Amino acid sequence: MLQGNQLAASARGQLLKFYSDIRLPQTLADLGLGNITLAQLRHGAEIACGEKSDIHRLPFKVCPESLMAAMVSTTVPVGAIKS
Repeated sequence: MLQGNQLAASARGQLLKFYSDIRLPQTLADLGLGNITLAQLRHGAEIACGEKSDIHRLPFKVCPESLMAAMVSTTVPVGAIKS
């Protein structure tokens, strides 16, 4: 389970399958970000979770820590994540 949120884990799995089906990037490395640092990811997560961000329209709470965990998890194959 992603950060204890079954809905987020299910959505991630569905999105990654869809991305694969239409050949979209699925990992940070696929996006050319294979060498990004944790500090850079944290900064991006904080910006994405800003007070007026549309990310807060999702049906589950998203905070910088959970977003960062989701970004880092893109380096782990979907089947390896336990639900």
